[in-house]
Amino acid sequence: MTDDLNTDSRPNLSYLWAGIFILISGGLFILAILALRPNLDPLILISTVSGLGITVFSSIAAFLKAQESGNKTASTHKAVNGQLSKWKEEFFALAHAQGVIAGINAEQTRVANQLKETAPPIVERVLRA
Repeated sequence: MTDDLNTDSRPNLSYLWAGIFILISGGLFILAILALRPNLDPLILISTVSGLGITVFSSIAAFLKAQESGNKTASTHKAVNGQLSKWKEEFFALAHAQGVIAGINAEQTRVANQLKETAPPIVERVLRA
């Protein structure tokens, strides 16, 4: 059971490196444009490229978090399924035990009713003695 829970929950770092690469390439793009066109308003360029880079990086980070949550969900499902199979076995044993007890009770009731029919009442037995 514990072997099922030992899943690799580490995120895939290639996505993280891709996000970092996008941010670095965005910074290099800003520096290249500012070097090639010094008369261009840097505020518009910086905000546009930064907005795009941050949006892509945050979407990659959200994807990594969803991947991590998916691994936790999978391990939770494995733990619950393991418990369910144990509970099924216990419920089967419980139902079997209840059936045995009901059978014993029915047999004792049958024997008691049979003795009532065949044996004389206690009052008659006492009066005879």
